[in-house]
Amino acid sequence: MAVKVVGHRPTLDPRQPSIPYFKRGVKGRFVAFLGQREDGHAYDLIDLYAARGPDAEGRLAAVRAAARLARIEEAGLKARETLAWLLEALGSEHRWLQGHAARDAHHLLSVAPAAFDARARERLGRIAGRVRDPDARWWLGRLLERLRDEAGAAPLGPRHDPWERAFLALVTTEERLAAALAVLEEPQPFEQRRARVRWIWAEAEPSLRRALVEATAARHEAAWVAEWRLRYPGEEDPEVREALVRAVGILGSAADVPWLIERSHNPRLLRPALVALARRATPEARARLEAVARAMEQGGAPAPDVPLEWLRWLCTEGLGDPEGSGGR
Repeated sequence: MAVKVVGHRPTLDPRQPSIPYFKRGVKGRFVAFLGQREDGHAYDLIDLYAARGPDAEGRLAAVRAAARLARIEEAGLKARETLAWLLEALGSEHRWLQGHAARDAHHLLSVAPAAFDARARERLGRIAGRVRDPDARWWLGRLLERLRDEAGAAPLGPRHDPWERAFLALVTTEERLAAALAVLEEPQPFEQRRARVRWIWAEAEPSLRRALVEATAARHEAAWVAEWRLRYPGEEDPEVREALVRAVGILGSAADVPWLIERSHNPRLLRPALVALARRATPEARARLEAVARAMEQGGAPAPDVPLEWLRWLCTEGLGDPEGSGGR
């Protein structure tokens, strides 16, 4: 099979709009999305990703299923078979596949609601309680809410403005992330951007909430500190909570040190909280760093992601860039 590669792979990063499809010397198993050229003699490479790592088998299973479903011509049968596959994927052990299936099931309800008969809804309800992936749980929660709304068991949601309707129509996390990050770039007063971000936060899956927090930290907009501290108590996803702590450490001030010290008593948040305290470097922050180091030296509960040598360096040298310090 001959594949013609024209140009580079596009990205969503305006600072690096394209990257090579292959790095020099890279070998392995890849999944290629191809489109047949008009002359019929070759294919264009539309997209490509490596089939390796913990998500590889799940991704390959999704591609095989998509190829099989694409051959079904009758719309009703195709929708029913698609839903049957998505329900099977939701019950798999692959977390990536669970998230993929949950997003697609949410979209399928918009284009083929008749496929969700009573049996499918009952099975969906049973599966939802066993799904581990946080993004998948979020999408399934939204899907079940929509099914209850359509059944008349709950009131319909609020009206949405055109931008909100367009955002809700986006299917992939990449599209939703691009739309959310565009809000941060808008030349509007902070209060207007914050209102839009609050709406997105209520509608967003955990990975998108985390990306939003990380984007504000990268932009060094200190105005977001109060917002992220406000979001912390109601956040259940541990990775989003970590991102909130890191963002407060980057964007905050000495006034945030007591809040960060409180977060450092949570073992899951110990490392990001210590890094955040090192950034502030107030007497209270240094005292907490030294107290944790003494407790570890005296045989306190070990923290796998907080090596004692690294913590000693943090106490004595302060913060240059401890996350990128080569594990010192």
